[in-house]
Amino acid sequence: MQWCNKSLIFKIMWNDTEETQAEFFDNLNASEKDEKPKNGYVAMYNKKRLEIFAHSIYQAQKEALVQFNEKSRRKVKAWDISVTLCEKDNKEIIHTPDF
Repeated sequence: MQWCNKSLIFKIMWNDTEETQAEFFDNLNASEKDEKPKNGYVAMYNKKRLEIFAHSIYQAQKEALVQFNEKSRRKVKAWDISVTLCEKDNKEIIHTPDF
């Protein structure tokens, strides 16, 4: 990994190829086909809650960002959204605090 061209574009060096960070994640998401069942996620922002089905937590966060920005006058940032896995392979996942 390195910084290039003083424009602060983050480059990822992988097998002698260079990609920007956005291209890397777009290619990562493009590799996930609809053949796999989607997982269920719950996204929360400012006392609002959305249930989303996506292949990854990153895709769920991007979809939640779009939906929260449609409903709010205030611009929602991706880092303000909390996303939690709740369903995988059509089985419910229960999160318990084990102290």
